[in-house]
Amino acid sequence: MTLWKGKYYLYYGVTPVLLVFWPLLELTGYYPSEPWVVASFAFGGFCVGVALLGAARRRYYPRAPGWVLVLGALCLGFATPVSLLNQGTQFYQVPIACAFFS
Repeated sequence: MTLWKGKYYLYYGVTPVLLVFWPLLELTGYYPSEPWVVASFAFGGFCVGVALLGAARRRYYPRAPGWVLVLGALCLGFATPVSLLNQGTQFYQVPIACAFFS
């Protein structure tokens, strides 16, 4: 938190809590670990990214070959630093992965 001009500002929002931590705690009584939440957000963000690539291909480049989508999905999966978020996961990686997902 930061105090600026008499007001406190929180760097990390409540989105991960509202999307994952609180619902899982209420439904199952299980509090998920940060590495599990980061991996879930990273996988979800990858799936959303591939879906967006597919939608862009269908809408703007309908005659592009299918291997272009596969290559784009491989780049999205392996050429981004998102996979590094699961190395030594702490609290700080959770909102970063959540932002990648959303």
